[in-house]
This record gives sequence, structure tokens and C-alpha cells, in this order.
Amino acid sequence: MLKAYRSAEEVVAHIDELPKGIRTKIAANVELLHLSKKLATIDREVPVAFSLPADQWQLKEEKITSRLNALDFSHLLKLII
Repeated sequence: MLKAYRSAEEVVAHIDELPKGIRTKIAANVELLHLSKKLATIDREVPVAFSLPADQWQLKEEKITSRLNALDFSHLLKLII
């Protein structure tokens, strides 16, 4: 159904087009359908307080170079240093 209607809201909007058995089950559980969708949705707009001390923002070029070389990221190394 989601493939045909693309979202839970569209399934509910077109409930009259569904077979009687499915229509009855969805109609009886519309609130649960909306709650399930809300619980499964990841909210990316949550405020997060985070800060790092200024000294942790300083690049340690020698350490970065060593790590990128160990991972064989020589091209990336050329781009950032």
C-alpha cells in the first residue's frame, strides 16, 4: 500500500479505494497509525548544547598526517594540508 500511496497519510486519504477488510482495519487503527509514524520519525531539529574548548579546535598537523598516511588517504592529505 505504501508503494502505491507513498505515505500513511495518502493511504488514509484514499481509504475508500482499499479492499473492505483492509479498509476496516485501517479505519479502526488510524490513531495508532499516526502514533507509529510519529515514533518512527527522527526529529533532526532538536537543539543540542555542545562546545569544545578552544585548544581542541587546533589542528595537530603531525598527528593528522600520520593517521591519514596510515589509512592510505594520501589524496585527502594533499587536499587538507
